[in-house]
Amino acid sequence: MKEKAFKPRFLNRKRITKMLRGLLDVPLFMICSPVGYGKTTAVKNFLSACGDIPYSWLALSSGEDDEVWAWRKFAASQSARAPLCSGL
Repeated sequence: MKEKAFKPRFLNRKRITKMLRGLLDVPLFMICSPVGYGKTTAVKNFLSACGDIPYSWLALSSGEDDEVWAWRKFAASQSARAPLCSGL
């Protein structure tokens, strides 16, 4: 008996995609939810489907709660796209 190969598929969540589409109208947004809710998968799939959209990815864990450090990490993530931020 020949077994079928497992082919993983992503769940297309229309409500989440619609919400993400609305975020293209704002200059900055943040997505927060507990681990395992599919944030990374949903956003990466959305961005790849949209084509050439400039974006930065900043991941913070629960232990990273220093506001100054978080904003510096954010500024550093922008430095490649916006050289004026590189001195922060």
